[in-house]
Amino acid sequence: MNTDNIKFQSYSWSYGTTSFRVSELKYKIERQLIRLKELWLEHPNSTWREIQNSYFDILVEEGLSQRSTKDKEKEAKEARQKTSSLKDLGFITENRKLTPVGEKLYKINKQKNIGINNIFGIRDDNFIYFKQLLKIEFSKYSNSRNYSDFKINPLLSIIYYIIQLDYVSKDEFTYLLPLVRDVKSLKSMVEELKQDRTKSIYSFIKQHIQEMQNYKDALEYFLTNEHNIETFEIITMDRKSKKSVQSYYKLYLELYKFFTYKDSYNEKEMKKRIEYILKSITSISTKNRTKYYKLLFNSSTKNIKDENITYFINHSLVSVEDEKSFFKEVFFLIHSIKWYTNLEEYYDLNKRYLLLSDIFVFEDEKIFLDDIVSLYMQDNIENFLDTTLSYSKEDYQTKLISDIELNYDEKELYKKIKSKFPQVEDEANLKQSILKIKEAKKIQRFKKLISKRFSDEDIIKLLTSITKRDDKFIKSYLPWECDIPTIFEYIIGICWYKISDFQGDLSSFLNMSLDASLLPVRFAGGGKADIVFKYDTHDLMIEVTLSKKENQRKMELEPVSRHLGRYMLQNKGNHYAIFVASHLDANVLVGLRSYSKLRYYNTSNTNEFVQNLQIIPLDISDIIQIIKSKMSYNTFYKIVNDIYKDKEEDGYLWYKNVLQKSLRG
Repeated sequence: MNTDNIKFQSYSWSYGTTSFRVSELKYKIERQLIRLKELWLEHPNSTWREIQNSYFDILVEEGLSQRSTKDKEKEAKEARQKTSSLKDLGFITENRKLTPVGEKLYKINKQKNIGINNIFGIRDDNFIYFKQLLKIEFSKYSNSRNYSDFKINPLLSIIYYIIQLDYVSKDEFTYLLPLVRDVKSLKSMVEELKQDRTKSIYSFIKQHIQEMQNYKDALEYFLTNEHNIETFEIITMDRKSKKSVQSYYKLYLELYKFFTYKDSYNEKEMKKRIEYILKSITSISTKNRTKYYKLLFNSSTKNIKDENITYFINHSLVSVEDEKSFFKEVFFLIHSIKWYTNLEEYYDLNKRYLLLSDIFVFEDEKIFLDDIVSLYMQDNIENFLDTTLSYSKEDYQTKLISDIELNYDEKELYKKIKSKFPQVEDEANLKQSILKIKEAKKIQRFKKLISKRFSDEDIIKLLTSITKRDDKFIKSYLPWECDIPTIFEYIIGICWYKISDFQGDLSSFLNMSLDASLLPVRFAGGGKADIVFKYDTHDLMIEVTLSKKENQRKMELEPVSRHLGRYMLQNKGNHYAIFVASHLDANVLVGLRSYSKLRYYNTSNTNEFVQNLQIIPLDISDIIQIIKSKMSYNTFYKIVNDIYKDKEEDGYLWYKNVLQKSLRG
């Protein structure tokens, strides 16, 4: 038999590339856009080939690459790889120039002014990603040759899936949806799941393996040739790794011995043979090993019990009657586990791309679709699935780089929204009505998130970890798409929301970019705003920093007073600020206290000024003390108002002897 057809072929799709599988994807895409634009402005007459090494230097400066070699060609290759995702999203051309849609996203980030100017109530930057993801397809016309046998729009497929089934589970998103090659296979999968959503993932994967011609040929070769190491090199399609092939072959031999003599074993011999099988599994790569324990023994480790042995004996691989059936089971076992592992590796990347659109909520191991997008898509999704695919490579590229409008019938959309949300009354201002709906739901979801993941104990543990700079624990606590300073600011905002008895809308107080799961993301344009809580009689500005000692004095002392001074000039009233740091520098405390005796002038009109800037310094231990004592905001406000009038002028002594003592009762 000719083995030329027995070779690996792509069986699943994935957004992006493995060379740019990063956290903070949105921030890093947008920082690259900004820096690319700046580089072209510096070198308007150059080619990409001429400046790609200069761009690599920028990547190193931005922390997106590391200089590990002086090989200019490797550096140039990395510059191309790091920008490939921007090209795939339609933000830059093949020559790395910004496209019309790339220019639009660049301007949003550069101007640091993001509004909501669309019917879906999605931030303008996320709306651009949403529209771009609506265009991306995996087909012979897309940028990767891996998808020549595919004809699918992944975003529309996911939307269709959720509209039909209410949600997509994490397992379905990880293992099933990426296997969909075309609209027909998508609809077939959905209909099958409508009938039985408990069907095992393994059976779906096995079914897809059986449908691919290269695996059909590999199975036929396996059934008709001697089972030696050379055969396994061919049928596992893993010729680059001799070691893994040897591991599969070793496992096969142990399984085959057990199957052949299974009826002759006494209990002791059976357990001994199973020990050999378990030992052979330990030679398989770690990322695959646990799956063999799970599929063969229903165990998470090699330490099995009697019930695991019973499970193995009843497994279809062991219980089949004839050798041919056994060989088939071994073949599908090996390939299914390889598929499992490969699909898992792309989960985070696919999730990060979906989060760019801000239309999906990842919650409780399920993915839900934004209500307004769902209502808009319900009657259109079938048509979109069939008509949005490109008819040529040129057609695809033209669509990808052009900004598009999403058309809708406002009256029809209003009827749908009114049916789902009867409280909506303002047909004349549909956008405003949608924003109110989303704001109310966001508040509900924020409270649910806080209840589930930010109890007092959780917050104290996180704050303690920030003090110790245990970044590994902090990063592992939730799937953050931001850096530690942003996480710190977010946690302090949640602390104060709880202290304030959940008054108002936390997302508006935070003044930071949040994804659809209400977790923070870094904004590429910089200029992050302060946290501002608005109460009935006054506003509270919160400044948060992780800087220490001399850096704290240089970086924070002047900006804190300036931000509060400007805020008070623009918003008349008895407003004040809290300055939160992991550790407070003594000289910063002195400086902050001095502002209680100083004026802050409007530099454009010195006839305008405010005085007695009230800035309350707190470190993490103070925040933890407030949480532990269950102090209410009203109590805190009364304490700081009273003690701020204290006669002690030395900021360090005032903080140690007056403020901290008052907070600790």
